[in-house]
Amino acid sequence: MTLRLGLVGGGWISQQHLEALEQIGRTELVGVVSGSPATGDAVTARWGGARYDDVDALVDEAGPDLVYV
Repeated sequence: MTLRLGLVGGGWISQQHLEALEQIGRTELVGVVSGSPATGDAVTARWGGARYDDVDALVDEAGPDLVYV
């Protein structure tokens, strides 16, 4: 089963966690909320998903199974 992951924050530690989750191979990044549009765009360019302006939009539009904060 693949878990659909939403991410709040796209800083250094979040990217470290995404790398670890990628190695496990059972998650799919469906969206990220970041205070910096450039950071959010960089995360989605690397791991996929879409950038959202707020958590409500992420949950409503992407429908993640879980949200990592």
